[in-house]
Amino acid sequence: MHEDFQSLRKKLKKSRDGFAVVKLALVADQSTQFLAQALCGYGVTRRLDIHVYEAPFNQMEAEILDADSGLYAFAPDFVLLLPSSENLRDRFYRAIDAEQAEFAERESARLTLLCGALRERADADILLCNYCEQADAVYGNLGFVHRSSVQYALRALNTSLAEMANTESKLHIVDINGLQTARGRDVTYDPRLYYVSGSVFSFAFIPYVAARLVALIEATRGNIKKCLITDLDGVLWGGVIGEDGMGGIEIGELGMGRAHSDLQKWIKELSRRGIAIAVCSKNDEAIAKEPFLRHPDMILRMEDIAVFLANWEDKASNIRRVCATLNLTPDSMVFIDDNPFERELVKKILPAVTVPDLPEDAALYLETLCGLQLFETVHILDEDRARTARYREETSRADAASRATDLESYLSELKMKAEVLPFDSFSIPRVAQLTQRSNQFNLRTRRYTEREIEKIANDAKYKTGAVTLRDRFGAYGIICVFIMQCMPENTLFIDTFLMSCRVVKRGVEEFVFNEMVRVAKECGCQTITGSYLPTEKNAPVKDLLKNFGFAEDGDGAWTLEVDQYRPRETHIMTQNTLENEEGTANG
Repeated sequence: MHEDFQSLRKKLKKSRDGFAVVKLALVADQSTQFLAQALCGYGVTRRLDIHVYEAPFNQMEAEILDADSGLYAFAPDFVLLLPSSENLRDRFYRAIDAEQAEFAERESARLTLLCGALRERADADILLCNYCEQADAVYGNLGFVHRSSVQYALRALNTSLAEMANTESKLHIVDINGLQTARGRDVTYDPRLYYVSGSVFSFAFIPYVAARLVALIEATRGNIKKCLITDLDGVLWGGVIGEDGMGGIEIGELGMGRAHSDLQKWIKELSRRGIAIAVCSKNDEAIAKEPFLRHPDMILRMEDIAVFLANWEDKASNIRRVCATLNLTPDSMVFIDDNPFERELVKKILPAVTVPDLPEDAALYLETLCGLQLFETVHILDEDRARTARYREETSRADAASRATDLESYLSELKMKAEVLPFDSFSIPRVAQLTQRSNQFNLRTRRYTEREIEKIANDAKYKTGAVTLRDRFGAYGIICVFIMQCMPENTLFIDTFLMSCRVVKRGVEEFVFNEMVRVAKECGCQTITGSYLPTEKNAPVKDLLKNFGFAEDGDGAWTLEVDQYRPRETHIMTQNTLENEEGTANG
């Protein structure tokens, strides 16, 4: 349940010391003062100190096309473009018949122009709200298909905005229309408030808009949910498998079984998207797994589950095991359970885990979870879709590690192989995604878009690498990125070093620092410099430079003399090493 508008306003008085600062510009053809207050209030809930610049009322073109406007002086991190259906409808009515038929195309071109100008002049992510569809009843039901109706124009325009966003990595559509559909126009729009204040959103709706916007901002900053942990009895099926048996649980197309099956379908789609699915149930493991293996109506199968924990330990302890197995932090977890006791236990012991309160009626589970918009994201890559298989491989690695007698023998048995790829059309999307999402093992937490990474790749003053890793269990994909900038006096500066937490303590950092020193020698550089920029989450790399022999120069700067570096031992081999070994064996 979202907080109401007045509650959000009260939060504006709270201290924001230590919160991450976000600069957000609001550019709209409507009043934004109430939305600005709600955004700042909701930011407090999410530990964000949101600084807002409100462009003058209904001055979108003037503000964006003027390079000297207050918008660009503000230097925002995000620009929210908020065109309204009401303003568009007024302009539509003033157009002549021929113009009305082409209205959507012209409006799309207008917004494309504005977004293009923003991209050129502001180093900011663009959040573009789509249009709330509305029927003015001028054409009756025919308005759905008639090209000269405002209803048709709004729908066509929303489609064109979606296509625009599919081609621009820094442009994100805010689905205000979807929010209106979920809440109902009689709730989202208050005609009296609109005519008095110019606000097209009602006070009841503004908190939902603010929540969606802040969720998008967090997603671009890498704060996303990566794993859904689910209970079994009463959630994935009705009844208790240990007592009712296979034939007694409710699942399938009959009665309330369909509610549980529909929830499973939704969870399976999350898995296909790249969200890890884990099971955490108080049960005997063999009994708990039986429906996944044998029940004909089960949608979810064992291959969809990254971690399966069915035992009699408390849920909080098992969730910690899921985090450790998948190398994920509690704040990236969502836990669903029909038992209020279990939910409250996890909330108390692991407050960073998101624990939605499920209604008592299982028929309402799916609608409730969909409405919470728990799994916000801004990009989906092919690598994301393969993540479930990789999480299952990680579980196999964890099992192997638990059986190993010592770490060195375990790492040796993994048969790890790394490859350093250039930044190219294959790697650039994943590299950009890693810069946006990696928080813990990230030396400076620089965020880059695909376009910016492409520029770096084509700039001779940068030395870069995207590191892949695989072992006997499978491939990790690209798990580490380094970007070094050529500086005066034969020096390379580490602009970016980041690594997926999935491969910590595998020897990847040793492998990559060896590689960075090799690159430095190859291009004749005598020193490598770097710095650590602390954030709330990257404490694990606080001493990284020191541990690899860098000397502190003061003011946060660290320097390594290349000739003094001694390559670190690692169990990771390169493709060239493997080929040489195979050649020697064959010879």
